[in-house]
Amino acid sequence: MWTKRLSALTALAVFCVAGTAARAQSEPNSTTRPSDPPRERAGDRTHDRGMVAFHSADEMRGTEIYNQSHEKCGTIRDLVIDRGSGRVKFLVVDTRSNMNMGGKKMVIPYKAMTWDPQSKHLMLKNGTDHSENWREFNKDRWSMAGPDSLSYQLSSSYYKNVATDRYAGKDEPMHLKGRIKEIERRTTDEDAQKVIVTVVTDDGKEERVTVGPSWYLAGNSVAFFRENPVDLYVFKRTEDGTTSYYARSVGSGQEMTTLYDAEGWPAWSEHQKSDTTPGKAGKDKRSMTSPLVLASELDGKALNCRADMCGKVDDMLIECHSGHVAFVSIDPNQNFLGIADTKRLVPWSVVTVGADNKLWIDADKAMVVSAPETPKEKDLEAFANNASYKRVYGSFRVPVSEFDDPMYKHEKRSESNTSPRTATDGDK
Repeated sequence: MWTKRLSALTALAVFCVAGTAARAQSEPNSTTRPSDPPRERAGDRTHDRGMVAFHSADEMRGTEIYNQSHEKCGTIRDLVIDRGSGRVKFLVVDTRSNMNMGGKKMVIPYKAMTWDPQSKHLMLKNGTDHSENWREFNKDRWSMAGPDSLSYQLSSSYYKNVATDRYAGKDEPMHLKGRIKEIERRTTDEDAQKVIVTVVTDDGKEERVTVGPSWYLAGNSVAFFRENPVDLYVFKRTEDGTTSYYARSVGSGQEMTTLYDAEGWPAWSEHQKSDTTPGKAGKDKRSMTSPLVLASELDGKALNCRADMCGKVDDMLIECHSGHVAFVSIDPNQNFLGIADTKRLVPWSVVTVGADNKLWIDADKAMVVSAPETPKEKDLEAFANNASYKRVYGSFRVPVSEFDDPMYKHEKRSESNTSPRTATDGDK
């Protein structure tokens, strides 16, 4: 099985990556065509800082991808999304129309792609590395439970390199109880987005608490809402002379989610992979909800606006340069039998995709039904270029996401925000 998969993947890599070299040899005196993508710059960026380009996820599924010689490499069938950050980690690409692979579908990292704003297609970057590690997509394996599932294996990196998260202190955790004033999602690398909450305690103090990775909290159906009560047991950690609070457990009432075990290891660490308890040897102690979700798995899912049902998922808008879900387009179900429903946009930064792919929105129903309408596909370029998309963030009182800077990105939700703002240098 592995030999067949490797052969298929190698063939795809040769066709897509080496195609440019073959074209260059056959056209030694050719000049750059108007439809060719701009020359890549540092950081593999192909767009000016601040530019955005949106594409419907529904429309993206079924479009072709190309190599740098503008030869077709395959057809996008699905998108693999980080349920916390909304980052598109992989594309499911059908190569059968080009390579005669008998219906093979491959999982290709989004970071191996670049967006061509002229042809409005995703293109495989020159010199793409590690193509031998691209996996074959199988829906049955994706849907399996446990460590043998494809979704679990694709997300193995999420559980690594968290030794610095370990809490080695001996102090008893401190109890914080109050209401949530602000929620921040802070991205420090492509697999790590932390959730930080500002809590106004019952005695009137404000405390900032790092709770944990957004994907882990979402996968355990831990959703935070501004102004809602919260119950935290926290410990202090001092790094570089700065003392910060970290949540050891979080919840409300008697239902608590444990984030660190008795030895100080976080629940999302590689250390939690094997349980050595007698009678449980080899059992995985970590949450089995994958950090990853298919875009198709969210189609038509019901949405909960804090306490009320407020519609269902109709589509998503992808920011193509950075590969992030920018907005969820929802059908608010305002009209009888869905007749003449107006689709509305919700920023991903207020969305939580929980276990069993249930969705919550940190907004009430009134905010959703009054949100800006979802533009038609033909109007998305104008929607991006005239910055109309920023109004969506304003309607939910959250800052505009900085799509062109996926590193160290801050996305805050504050009950006191009345207009969108971008993160300042002082925030970073």
